[in-house]
Amino acid sequence: ATDDAIRFALAKDAKYIVLVPCCQAEVAAVLRQVAILPYARLYGVDDHTVYLQHTASEEAMLCEDIDSLVLCQPPQPDDSLRQQLDGLDLEVHAIGDCQTPRTAEEAIYEATRLAWTL
Repeated sequence: ATDDAIRFALAKDAKYIVLVPCCQAEVAAVLRQVAILPYARLYGVDDHTVYLQHTASEEAMLCEDIDSLVLCQPPQPDDSLRQQLDGLDLEVHAIGDCQTPRTAEEAIYEATRLAWTL
């Protein structure tokens, strides 16, 4: 789906494309017409401006004169491993995409906080 969105934007002669990456971002980088902004969380969009927030520093990131935005993130939690562990005599803690889609940095932060409580 991400590749299709990028092809669509390029077919429409988009001047700029902002790609908030996930695992497919490396594919888009080959196109060289795509600005990859790692560690960015989408905060808002209006006419031709995209508002992002850096996930580590929490600083605002502003992208102006944007024609297309391709947001790459998992759409739903993936708790399949947790479900497989249900019913076993184990203490299981769900973090990261198991709870809700988020960045790797956020999942690592959650894991660190959890580790301090165990």
